[in-house]
Amino acid sequence: MEPQNTAPGPEEKRDSFRDRLAALRDEIAILPDDKRAELEELADATERLHDQMRKATTQAVAQLGNLQLGIKYLLFDLEATKRENQELRGTQK
Repeated sequence: MEPQNTAPGPEEKRDSFRDRLAALRDEIAILPDDKRAELEELADATERLHDQMRKATTQAVAQLGNLQLGIKYLLFDLEATKRENQELRGTQK
């Protein structure tokens, strides 16, 4: 029997974060006004930073894909150049 992958995917992690943030906001809402304002600002800042990190991660993954494609192209070009050089050297002898 193969072990099942129980690690949450990106969507599940985002939903988990949103759920936990919503629960935190519910807890903050019942606090006295003087404490609530500061904690609401922190929760807002946390949400903004989470969104920024998610966007940066998405962009990094996309750029990594572009880099991988570029490397494959360069390797293909290198192999083609090697073959051309071998053919030229073979005809010159």
